[in-house]
Amino acid sequence: MKCCKDLQLALSSNDGLNSDINSVELCEEINTLQKHLKNENDPKAILQFICENKLIELFPNVYVALRILLTLPVTAASAERSFSKLKIVKNYLR
Repeated sequence: MKCCKDLQLALSSNDGLNSDINSVELCEEINTLQKHLKNENDPKAILQFICENKLIELFPNVYVALRILLTLPVTAASAERSFSKLKIVKNYLR
């Protein structure tokens, strides 16, 4: 429950009134979804299951949370590469 509340807080606006998810509903949705997917732990597979079975309206908070999870970059390597290339370009132009 604490993780759900933390996620709601992280996704809320500056005033704290609007959030992309509801923590209480998210926990309930996760518990319900666990009963249907006992052996599945892969976020991508769970999201595919929700989409393929048209369950987005039943699990809207899980859907949003999984989409955010799956779009977060794992590393910052691409950003670091960009800065490295920028440094090369700057040196070349000087």
